Amino acid sequence: MNHIIISRVNLWMRLDPYKYKITELYNEPGWNERRIQLLNEWCRASLRKQTNQNFIFVSLWQSGQMADGGELDNEIKIEIEHTGTIDDEPLDYDALINGKVGKKTLNFADQIRDKTRKLFKAPLLVTNLDADDALHFQFVEKLQQTVSERDFDRTNPFYFSTSNRYCYNIRTGKKGMKKTASPSPSVSTWEPYINCFPLRYNHQYLGQWVPGVNVEGLIGLQTVNDTNMFSRKVGEPTEFDLEDYV
Repeated sequence: MNHIIISRVNLWMRLDPYKYKITELYNEPGWNERRIQLLNEWCRASLRKQTNQNFIFVSLWQSGQMADGGELDNEIKIEIEHTGTIDDEPLDYDALINGKVGKKTLNFADQIRDKTRKLFKAPLLVTNLDADDALHFQFVEKLQQTVSERDFDRTNPFYFSTSNRYCYNIRTGKKGMKKTASPSPSVSTWEPYINCFPLRYNHQYLGQWVPGVNVEGLIGLQTVNDTNMFSRKVGEPTEFDLEDYV
């Protein structure tokens, strides 16, 4: 099975000014180094623990901000020119496909799609993993087994998402669980033609474009940290074993 796990490491996203008003965080000294530290301690660490290593990890980096330490044997690094077109807000599908800056510069989603098509063949299973988050050590094994065994229309895109996710506050040590009504950040898409859907839409809106299911037993871990301004809470208090992730 062709499977990539893809993560934005230090590509900061343009924030919704009506919801997220703090933009200074991305300009603080050490922000880039902290993101790389989180990548190594959580994201890469959890991928090293996977019982099924039949995947390629694709890490996306801002031009001029790459670091060499900690990479995986099955990792491909892609450097993205930071032109101001990088954006994770839900946009109109046609605008994403046809949008251009100048004659050749495509928007972020199109750039990644085109690079991915050069590196991999369809059909392709694409999993999004935030650089400061982690996956349960059996995540890849259970995901690929579900995709192989489930009856769905393989001629069209289809998503597989975690039914819930654990959360861990790195600073306070608090643990919790968040239920996921919509596709979670650690969503995966079966793609008969490569379009990198988890990067094309904010995960909350992916279900408007791609049908799919939440899979019981497919578990991700979201960390709450000083570089994550989208979540400050861990949800309903619960206990889980961090050793299952890192």
